[in-house]
Amino acid sequence: MRNYKNYKGLVLLIPLALGMTVAQATQSTTDKSTFAEAAKYTVKLKARTRYPFYDDEIGSLRGAGFLVDKERGWVVTNAHVTTRNPDSIQVAFKDQDYADGQLVYVDRFLDVGIVAIPTSSIPKKTPVSRLNCTEMPPIGTPVAAFGHPFSLSFSGTRGIVSGSQNKWGRMWIQTDAPINSGNSGGPLIDFLTGHVIGINTAGFSKKKSEGIGFAIPSAQVCRIIELLKQGIDPSPPIIPVEFSPDPERTEGLNVVHIYRQHTVKWPLEQGDRIIAFIADENVGLKNLADLIDALRGLKGYARLLIQRNGQEIKVAVNLRTVPNPLDRRGVAVSGLVIAPWPLRDDELTNPKQRMIVHAIENASIGDLAGLSYFDYLVSVDGKQIDDVHKLCRHFKALEDSSKSTRIIVRQRKTQYRSRTTLKIFEFRPVEVKLVGYKKGSNNCH
Repeated sequence: MRNYKNYKGLVLLIPLALGMTVAQATQSTTDKSTFAEAAKYTVKLKARTRYPFYDDEIGSLRGAGFLVDKERGWVVTNAHVTTRNPDSIQVAFKDQDYADGQLVYVDRFLDVGIVAIPTSSIPKKTPVSRLNCTEMPPIGTPVAAFGHPFSLSFSGTRGIVSGSQNKWGRMWIQTDAPINSGNSGGPLIDFLTGHVIGINTAGFSKKKSEGIGFAIPSAQVCRIIELLKQGIDPSPPIIPVEFSPDPERTEGLNVVHIYRQHTVKWPLEQGDRIIAFIADENVGLKNLADLIDALRGLKGYARLLIQRNGQEIKVAVNLRTVPNPLDRRGVAVSGLVIAPWPLRDDELTNPKQRMIVHAIENASIGDLAGLSYFDYLVSVDGKQIDDVHKLCRHFKALEDSSKSTRIIVRQRKTQYRSRTTLKIFEFRPVEVKLVGYKKGSNNCH
């Protein structure tokens, strides 16, 4: 504010100052009502995981979530809060007891999980969060991050949207509203409308940055929720090509590699550029997040507008969803979880589809044997075993006869003129069983 010294300036300054006071009072009232409403639809979550896959860890986690469907009892949070293979999930509204929850869906692209809780555990006057399903918020939008940072339950922080970023292959809302441990899965709220514009997910290390946090845009989450309500699988599609943005930019779907070994084939060539998704009205595509969002829930084929050798042409691409993480199965043995690890570039990095070590329990037999995360299983007692059930039966037979196993793994460690090394490990198989969220029988047979 300028410090006017003449009388005319002072006269003009007085009504301006009064106007600011009213605006501040109005904003204060809005802030209070926004936080009060958020405290009603935000929940506390805690999950425990004994047999995680590669994207999770052994142990317990606490975070936040928010109610998106009262009739179904659906709560949205981060997948890293629920984990993808939890032994238990518990959810509580403010001043209420915890209720058991069940995973409805976890996404293979976005860090999103949806949990169902008994509708009887939802307080009658609890409002449903209002999601902004239409657009990315502009820079400067005043926002609130709500959650339970460092177990400080139902806490709110303020800030602004400080950017939108295409990082790590995904689109993010960047905010300077403090996001700390325990905020994960909670709502990022537009103060001007009260709508939830994102899911608080991550932040740069406080040792390296100040005020840089990230949230998943609600616009992407809304499509997942709506498809689930219609009984349609919203899982992202298999995309058998690799893209690169334009040089020195974050936008552009330029085809730089075609994966030939996928069951899904797209009629694209290196050098093609995807421009739009062809529907009733063409939808422009700027990045991988746009493409995946446009293709969710579709079956059969989709039509894309591409640029090839300076000309625009239309192509039809066939669609198939990625495997559901909740359907994964692995083998728990001696404190290890061993399972397949299907990736888009397997033909380059894992052409023989070796299983890997997904988890290692601290001080377990497998840990003491010296195995590491992401070790590729080359052979087991002289045999190549690439089927989870066969591997489980093999280890179970050794456990029943009190015999040891000798395995060879490939590790991502530099060796003489190579980037990987192979190593032999030996241990006693114990506590052998199949693991996975949709468990069925844990029996190896």
